[in-house]
Amino acid sequence: MPSRRPERVSGLLLETIAETLLREVKDPRVSTVTLTGVRIGPDLKAAKIFFTLRKKEDLANALAGLRKATGFIRRQVAGRLQLRYVPELEF
Repeated sequence: MPSRRPERVSGLLLETIAETLLREVKDPRVSTVTLTGVRIGPDLKAAKIFFTLRKKEDLANALAGLRKATGFIRRQVAGRLQLRYVPELEF
């Protein structure tokens, strides 16, 4: 029987990353980003974060802003969630 842990961790990651983007990331390029989902591997070491935008023209700027903030977001996740390994984040 497969474990439900990846599903639970992906839900926690989605909540934590969304709150971090909303309250702590000051980059205006990510202000219109809405997170839609997280897919995490069975070993919990890599996570793909899916998002959408209000305007498709802003995609390149938003993606650049998210990639620049990845280290900060990952540190925030490490501080809030008690995980053995903090997954690598890919937007």
